Amino acid sequence: MRLLRRIFFEIDMTWKRLLILAVGTAAFAALFNCIPFFEDTSMSAPAHTFEIWVLFAIIVIFNCHGYREAMVKTFVFFLVSQPLIYLLEVPFLEEGWGLFRYYPGWFVWTICTIPGAAVAYYVKKQNVWSGFIIGVANLLVLACGLDRINILLSDFPRYLLALIFCLACAIIYIFVLLEGKRNRLIAAAISVIVIVVLLFVKLADTGACSVSYPITAEGDWRVLETSDGLDAEIRGEYMDISSDKSGIYELIIVNESGEKLAYDVEVDASTGLINVRRKDGQ
Repeated sequence: MRLLRRIFFEIDMTWKRLLILAVGTAAFAALFNCIPFFEDTSMSAPAHTFEIWVLFAIIVIFNCHGYREAMVKTFVFFLVSQPLIYLLEVPFLEEGWGLFRYYPGWFVWTICTIPGAAVAYYVKKQNVWSGFIIGVANLLVLACGLDRINILLSDFPRYLLALIFCLACAIIYIFVLLEGKRNRLIAAAISVIVIVVLLFVKLADTGACSVSYPITAEGDWRVLETSDGLDAEIRGEYMDISSDKSGIYELIIVNESGEKLAYDVEVDASTGLINVRRKDGQ
């Protein structure tokens, strides 16, 4: 606990350290996203989802000494780290400079860190609103972890590490960042409600199975062909796949260059689980 408090409260967040942190985290995310062995695993998640970036943002914010410093340094951290990830990936991923077409969405989130940092810094006041703010932060973190619950259950232990990381962060934010039973109880209650609701949404409705599956190959993809009984729609870097009947289906997607990827999709309507696997040689 003492080490965690030092990380969150006792680092002198100078500009030099901020830039080192931004470059180091960008290199980490880019490295694991470029290694084929880690494709579509917990280790490549930082290049696609928010959970680890919430952690780094909180480290920056809580080691600042005022609202203005927190807002400026958090903004600069993301302004440096996020495009740097794409830049480092350019020589190693097939899409090259085309990777930057994904950056505008991250830039919007970078802008949002300005008011977000101000709100997060308010937690230092340790009043009733502090518990609500940490509860909202946990909502975002837990949503990232539980969004992959169907993939985890159908292809265990893939994404188990990411889920453990999200749960651990939620607990740490409650018991390290907050003081007082009331504030911790508020944040814990929000977190439990989020977990229950998200699990219910993901698992309770077994009549229509659905999963959001990441497309790790670079390109602008569209659905080319699906088996009868399977619905698929591409949303950004993910395929939204659904079916209400058990069975094994085939899904084929294609990009602007004519490159095709084929998937076997196994649906278990009794449990609501969908298992998606890329076919060999694709």
